Amino acid sequence: LLRADAMGFDDLLLNMIDLLEHSEEVLQLYQNLFAYIHVDEYQDTNKAQYHVIKLLGSEHRNVFAVGDDAQSIYSWRGARIENIFEFQRDFPEHRLVRLEQNYRSTQVILDAANALITNNPEQIPKQLWTAVRGGEPIRVASYWDETDEATGIVREIERLRQAGLLQQWSDAAILYRINAQSQVLEDAFRRADIPYRIIGGISFYKRKEIKDALAYLRLLVNPSDDEAFLRIINEPPRGLGQATIEHLRLWAAHHEVPLLAAAARATEISAIARPKQAVLTGLARLIATAAEKTTAPLAEAIHHYLEQTGLLSYYTAQATEEALDRYENIARLIADIAEYAAAQELNQQTPSLEEYLQRVSLLTSADETSDSDAVLLMTLHAAKGLEFPVVVIAGLVEGLLPLIRATTTDRDRQEERRLFYVGITRAKERLMLTYPRNRSTFGLVQGTLPSSFLAELPLELLDADRPEDFAPRRSEQLSRGLSPSPAPSNGRPARYRTGMRILHPSFGEGI
Repeated sequence: LLRADAMGFDDLLLNMIDLLEHSEEVLQLYQNLFAYIHVDEYQDTNKAQYHVIKLLGSEHRNVFAVGDDAQSIYSWRGARIENIFEFQRDFPEHRLVRLEQNYRSTQVILDAANALITNNPEQIPKQLWTAVRGGEPIRVASYWDETDEATGIVREIERLRQAGLLQQWSDAAILYRINAQSQVLEDAFRRADIPYRIIGGISFYKRKEIKDALAYLRLLVNPSDDEAFLRIINEPPRGLGQATIEHLRLWAAHHEVPLLAAAARATEISAIARPKQAVLTGLARLIATAAEKTTAPLAEAIHHYLEQTGLLSYYTAQATEEALDRYENIARLIADIAEYAAAQELNQQTPSLEEYLQRVSLLTSADETSDSDAVLLMTLHAAKGLEFPVVVIAGLVEGLLPLIRATTTDRDRQEERRLFYVGITRAKERLMLTYPRNRSTFGLVQGTLPSSFLAELPLELLDADRPEDFAPRRSEQLSRGLSPSPAPSNGRPARYRTGMRILHPSFGEGI
């Protein structure tokens, strides 16, 4: 950028601060030029932006900042909720105006949001109200697992449409914490032949990391798939440049063999340096070895294979929000393979990776609709600023919402609560909250706990399937861990069978 005499957005901001701090003349010029300063979406500002506001506003002190501390949900982008509290300290003569009347949601929905956010110690207290009193109780539905949950959500959307309570599909939005949750929802809407669209993201099977993982799997069933090989040759990065890949392609074409076979014989390609030859032969050996082991429990074999490729560790090592999201997507893909294998075994059929890949290719070709009238699927972050007559928030289990990572702090937990608050206040007329009693991670089934945030909602506002799940003793259960939930008594086949691998929060992985 420096050589191009250009600057990125961060450079523009930091260089402006540097200039204002070191040139009194320039500072006074811009302080007089901007005697009145208006800041919108103030809760999304970062430290540097607030510093600019203070520098420019310190002379005339006419700063008008509009923001909602309860909707500060972008700390991972650098946003600081502290800017709101520091504004009051740095401008002690300020006047605080609370905009508490709401023109969107029913009072029931607002009462739930008010009750939730009072649990955050760092806030400017507010009490949202609306002139439209009452409203439908908030539906809280419990399901056996994520697949059952997705099916239940689709059935509820269908019921509302048939009852005339949903005028068009696009009046309904399904919100979730992480992108990986969309997979079971997409499958459920496809099966029901209900149009859907992903907002602020792309369909599960079109995501880069899923395409990469599927390319690795395609090579197990078809080693001649050159397209798949070219996709994964540097995923994760292996230091193989275009020259090396071109030498490989030319050699493969000359000897009339697939690229994977050429990689296995890379030591015969003199144009490729020895270190690169070792990388190629190692990759080919890894794929060949994995291809021989797909007869083992399918999901377990695939999990081990993708770990060996380095794809999973590549994303965990980055430890960014985006990288961890990609990691979760691959975990969801492996869980889907496990669910496919379990369904095949229940029907006394042998699961096959080739059949699974054929199934996925059909799903991909029949992906989300381009129609404007479609049910909307999006993350809670993507929903900020939007509103819908009907909102469903899915996956309300501890560890997912609130999202709990190894580095999670109390500050993070407060932001997760604000994120839930944002989701609740997207609903205009009807709100449905759902959670599965079991989740599958990398194909291992684990019992869950309902989100602790559910216990912060007044019971009198809820129409809950299992209100006893929100009992105060939940904190004791958290410390002990939960076994997978008992099988449903509705006649549906249980997903647990003798010999099945599961993951227990306290006792770990086992049979």
